[in-house]
Amino acid sequence: MKKHFTKIIAILIFILPSLGLHAQERWNFQLTMSDNEFGPVNMILYLDKNANTFTLHSTKNADKRIVGCFKATLVRAMKKLPKGGVFIKMTDGKIISQNAGTDSLYGIFRIPMIGVKPFKGIEKSGEITGGLYDKGNSIATLKGVRVDLSFKYNYSDLPQMIFDTTRKYIFDKSLLDGPEWRRFEKKTRKIASKAVDDVEMFFGVNMLAPKLPFSHFNLLLMTAQQSNNLLKQSSSGNVVWKELSTETAYVEIKNFGGDAEEMDSVFLQVLKHSYKNLIVDLRKNPGGGLQAGIAFGKYVSSKEINAGYFVTNKWFANPDNRQNPKFEFLPATQAKTTSEFIEELKNSPGKNLILKPGKVVFGGKIYVLTSKNTASTCEPIVDALKRNKMATIIGEKTAGAMLSATLIQIKDNYFLFLPIADYYTSDKRRLDQVGVEPDIETAADKALERALDLINLKK
Repeated sequence: MKKHFTKIIAILIFILPSLGLHAQERWNFQLTMSDNEFGPVNMILYLDKNANTFTLHSTKNADKRIVGCFKATLVRAMKKLPKGGVFIKMTDGKIISQNAGTDSLYGIFRIPMIGVKPFKGIEKSGEITGGLYDKGNSIATLKGVRVDLSFKYNYSDLPQMIFDTTRKYIFDKSLLDGPEWRRFEKKTRKIASKAVDDVEMFFGVNMLAPKLPFSHFNLLLMTAQQSNNLLKQSSSGNVVWKELSTETAYVEIKNFGGDAEEMDSVFLQVLKHSYKNLIVDLRKNPGGGLQAGIAFGKYVSSKEINAGYFVTNKWFANPDNRQNPKFEFLPATQAKTTSEFIEELKNSPGKNLILKPGKVVFGGKIYVLTSKNTASTCEPIVDALKRNKMATIIGEKTAGAMLSATLIQIKDNYFLFLPIADYYTSDKRRLDQVGVEPDIETAADKALERALDLINLKK
């Protein structure tokens, strides 16, 4: 019987290649973005290769490992997850054999963090090197080596590092005593026990984060240099403006990640024309830093404004502060940059933010457009303008994501973005998980039209 079985196996080994069947190879790839935004990201991918074609794909059923079988089945039915729980794919792969055992590879790479991009690379001596391109420009490098079929990454120690780091730095440790954080801990451990690579670990934790009772909490993959670059201010492309009529200017602030000089440049142009109306569009603004926010404030506020209070775990450590918060004793920040402000918060119970008017201030009517994506730095500004009746807020309630956060390295290329200070308005209201209601509520995509209607009615 054993001899017959051996013969059958030998025959199958001989005829399977002639039927076009092939073995699946397991590869370990590293993806690194050319602009140093994030990476390297370790990915386990499976290579299916024929004579002159190939495909690459990540492990199937990643969604079930991340969110569980029941929820994954529901989300798949709504077509909100990739088919079969395969997050990463390379399709339309072509192989062009070269001399000296080198093959040129071409394909279309699909990954949620980047999108759909062309791939060009080579395979030689059990290694694949190449890049992803956008409009002919390299945007990422991709390097891979063949590994054993049982190879996977070990994340067993990462959850506890996340929990310990959060408990050490978060603004209010009592938030970690509730059921939301306990569920987060339990599910994070489960994800770490099943995740095969960085992609699954990254998506798994960050899909849990929105269910926590605080915002500004994310797991990130980057080098120390990349983390420094992330905190630097961009000098262009953050603020744009145009004239809608001889009486109305439109300024879109895409984010407050720019520097003061960029904001100054735009508003000095706007103020040259003596417009009667100014529309400020914050609908797609996720927030940013201190410089651009302060610079914006000085052009739209004709008087000094108390923009609120930022309090840290040193403040919350005093039980009296919870019962009877006396924010008025917090000193005003002297910081001029976001990094200086973060350092102040790390070393104090809290700070008061004061917005002061500039030498030249817009003197006409101001309309601020908001959406559910208007977040973070935007929200104290929107609240202050509304409360002091300096602007008409039009659109949707803001995101309710207003805390002060920073990056902390927890292991190798894993960083935690977490909130180190809570925020209260000058009249002692929290905005995180709450948001700011508009004066005139309307769908975000109708907010500009509504503002223009108001301007025309007031002529």
